[in-house]
Amino acid sequence: MSQLHFYCFALNYNSFTLRSPTREINSDMFREAHIRICKAAFLLASLFMAVLPARAGDSVQRRIDAAGVTRAMYDLNYSKVGTTETQLARSFVAENAETFQIADVNSDLSLQQSRRVEGGSHIRFAQTYQGIPVHNGEIIVSTDKNNRIGAVINNYKNNIHLPLTPKNIIGSEAAIASVRATFPGNATLIGTQPEATLMVWQD
Repeated sequence: MSQLHFYCFALNYNSFTLRSPTREINSDMFREAHIRICKAAFLLASLFMAVLPARAGDSVQRRIDAAGVTRAMYDLNYSKVGTTETQLARSFVAENAETFQIADVNSDLSLQQSRRVEGGSHIRFAQTYQGIPVHNGEIIVSTDKNNRIGAVINNYKNNIHLPLTPKNIIGSEAAIASVRATFPGNATLIGTQPEATLMVWQD
């Protein structure tokens, strides 16, 4: 949660009295006025805190893998005024790219799906490497009905190192045939015709 530090200085008034033709002011009146000003300032500070955009703070729960990469964040309560669910999600991921160990948010992540559910939305970003889809590489951001991010799941594959020109590429038909060969000889295809897509696989 955002924090606001407010300081109200204690003043030590010497006893005094100021007189004018119409009014008399003494040190007790000054002291009382100072106390009222401090109380009003604290009240305004409390109201200001109530309308501040929520950001990820110390209360956020994290799941970190053995390599030190944050794989999940919960209890975020993060929001930005004037953003859609997708804009909010991309903004949060970009701000936390180092935490998620994302090399390049703009080139590595593309919007795959934004789905409304009861109580909020799920925004899914798919990962690519040099323009090739990464198998199961994705980041999922969940928002509530007030467009606040509550949780993020990070399945970004951050240790991919491949040559610019892949070697030993086979065609889609050969790929499908290779998979078919693993099935029993009497296996029957059910549903639509199989399709093959070139992807990056990481164990």
